Amino acid sequence: MSKQKPAPQSSTGQRRAARQQREARRKQQRTILYAIIAAGVVLLAALIWWSSRPPSLENVTTLTEQAPNADGMAWGGPEGAPVVLVEFSDFQCSFCARHALQTLPQLMARYGDNPNFRYEARPFVLFRGSASQNAAEAAICAAEQNLFWPFHDTLYANQGAEASGVFTDENLKTLARAVGLNMGQFNDCYDSGRVKRDINNVIAEAQGLGVNSTPTFFLNGQLISGAQPASVFSDAIDAALAAAGVQ
Repeated sequence: MSKQKPAPQSSTGQRRAARQQREARRKQQRTILYAIIAAGVVLLAALIWWSSRPPSLENVTTLTEQAPNADGMAWGGPEGAPVVLVEFSDFQCSFCARHALQTLPQLMARYGDNPNFRYEARPFVLFRGSASQNAAEAAICAAEQNLFWPFHDTLYANQGAEASGVFTDENLKTLARAVGLNMGQFNDCYDSGRVKRDINNVIAEAQGLGVNSTPTFFLNGQLISGAQPASVFSDAIDAALAAAGVQ
């Protein structure tokens, strides 16, 4: 007897098997695609976190030299001195840092012992976000311990890139500790937020004077704009002293 051959699969069964194979392939492709998307989302989130995290202060640059005849946020002559230079600056401003670390020491050396000249700092908040506000408040808290100028210089020496966000609460306290502030007093001042009113007063004063950039200076009320060379300031100061009839 001849062996009976199996009946050929119907065309309907073949189509069903083909559909099942295609569906299995699509399901596998979707699974791979979802896995790729999920991995991409995780990677993107990690990159965003990495790029936006506040920079740490592993290597702190500390400048602790006090200004001559320092008095809170001023140095030089007493209140009521005939010539007064007022500075509005933001601790995130790179031009302010240039003035603080390069020009201001020259002015301190020349006029720090002159009772007829007084330099007054106004910690201003120009940049949006909390970093400028935090740094300004911390600086006023340092002034309460008469260590404004070492803290001022140390802030500028560690500001990093402009608006880098380096002035977090943690980093500001690291810098305060580095310049020798009493941390109990500093934390009480800074954490309480009680100096916000002082910052608001500076902002109101600056707005009343039309300040819209930093650094901005007023020498006996006369505007000097930007991080000018030391010679520009010394020429103007000498002229103001002469006009006041003093040296």
